[in-house]
Amino acid sequence: MASSNLRSPFNLPLAAAMVSFIACGLTLAGVMTLPTARFADKGQTLASTVTSTDSSGKTLPMVHELTRYEGASLVAPATLNNLTSSKTDSEIRLRIKGVVERNFPVIGEWVGPEVNTSFNFSELLPSWNVITPPDTGARFDVRVKDAQTGEWSPWMYMGNWGRVPQRKQEIKFPGGKVEVDILELTRPASTYQMRATLFSFDPTGQTSPELRRVSVSHSAYVATANQRDLIRGTPNSDADFRRDLPVPFRAQGVELQNLSSEICSPTSVAMLMQFAGKYVPTRDTALSIYDPEYDLFGNWNRAVAMAGSLGLDAYLTRISTIDDARRYVANGQPLIASIRFKDGEFPSNVMKSTAGHLIVIRGFNSQGDAIVNDPASRERGNGIIYKADELERAWIDSASGVAYVIARRGLLK
Repeated sequence: MASSNLRSPFNLPLAAAMVSFIACGLTLAGVMTLPTARFADKGQTLASTVTSTDSSGKTLPMVHELTRYEGASLVAPATLNNLTSSKTDSEIRLRIKGVVERNFPVIGEWVGPEVNTSFNFSELLPSWNVITPPDTGARFDVRVKDAQTGEWSPWMYMGNWGRVPQRKQEIKFPGGKVEVDILELTRPASTYQMRATLFSFDPTGQTSPELRRVSVSHSAYVATANQRDLIRGTPNSDADFRRDLPVPFRAQGVELQNLSSEICSPTSVAMLMQFAGKYVPTRDTALSIYDPEYDLFGNWNRAVAMAGSLGLDAYLTRISTIDDARRYVANGQPLIASIRFKDGEFPSNVMKSTAGHLIVIRGFNSQGDAIVNDPASRERGNGIIYKADELERAWIDSASGVAYVIARRGLLK
């Protein structure tokens, strides 16, 4: 695998492990020191040296919180500059209002509210759904407020979709930096704010992108699983997770050799889009998702942006426990999971090891083990059973529980 295609939300590179099947490249997690973090709604304080691992090297649990701006929450309390809202296909969308004198390309701006989070966070993972006709696009930025000093960071560039002008991209400041699609902080933040800038290269301004959704998942390491559950609560569901959802299988290995080893993410996205009623060839999906800025197919926010551009509802989130994944399946929603593991850590997997790979979790059996579409193997990947404890280690412990959710419009919970 070409080193230029290795991507990671972590900043300590490690050579990709050799694998016996096709896999996509990632790097393994490094250790991040998290200064004192206050949980405002619980009145709790974490130890000042909380890291991603404890003193014995065991990965610490993370707590995550997801916010989705969609429907009415996309309009208020956000600030709209040269944007107007309309109801299209039974959903609220934002588009450019009109031409502003001496302004080319024509621009509209959505500025989300300042969000005071329920706990201080060290990582932020945004995603978006925007429809971009030819010669239109959108750019997305975020800023965060330092929990100790109260100072705001600069606006940090998180990505784009469609055609956008080439402008300065701020991806690093003293308190952290953007690692492809995640903002990683060296000091905890208490507040964030998202911004979307919409562009039209139609001088009349009549052709406009349409912003449908902005989603943000923020996260922090905590000392124990009990503390995590106290902060986030323990969700309950009476629905039966013992389901095998009919997600069509695709293998990445059937594609051209210069693509096949890198497109586990696009192949998984193509499977979920087909399940949601949108058939797109795997190669076309991969070429749409490809990120020329980082030279890779594995950009997470571009993966869900592609699905969102076709009118599907899609976002990135992070899963805290395997039970969270079971609740999605119980509600009829498959997931795409980001995994990585070393030799001997995941015996039920089709691969011996991987420095990073994406799979589709389509169900769970009566033993609670996962039913998976794994694009890495044409022969064994369709509905393979992965042991729940092994999957949890590779997904939640090693890859921080990153997941894609892609659904038919209107079905998201």
